[in-house]
Amino acid sequence: MKRCERCKTGKLEKTEALDSVEVGQHLFTARVPALKCRECGELYFDGPSLERFELRVAVELARSGEATGDVMRFMRKAAGLRALELAELLGVTAETVSRWETGRQPMEHRAMAVVGALVVERFEGRTSTLDNLKALRSPKKLGRRVELSLAAS
Repeated sequence: MKRCERCKTGKLEKTEALDSVEVGQHLFTARVPALKCRECGELYFDGPSLERFELRVAVELARSGEATGDVMRFMRKAAGLRALELAELLGVTAETVSRWETGRQPMEHRAMAVVGALVVERFEGRTSTLDNLKALRSPKKLGRRVELSLAAS
């Protein structure tokens, strides 16, 4: 995008703009990379930058230990999971996840811990918890004898 979609004439220049996300009782703000029209001032946020901001918010929520439905829903989405996927990974029904997120059922703290770990690992570019949960859903049979290497991997 080289010209503004709104005014059709303005050239876009790189900038940073304040964006905010509200989750439950909390308002998170950050300066996010954007393009700004020189003519009309319209802002265009970069999708991956917005996703990174939301993931960073989810990490902060995970590390806070707050366990509400709003927080769980936000963290699940930031982790890139649909409710059904999370339910399958946790071995519960999609209805249970829905009840946690809407507050109709008390939050399962172990589930919050798992979702928090998924969020933090996604932010750090890792997938160990997700991989372990998937392995539990579809275990592989190990042979009777397994040879391992202790060399650095």
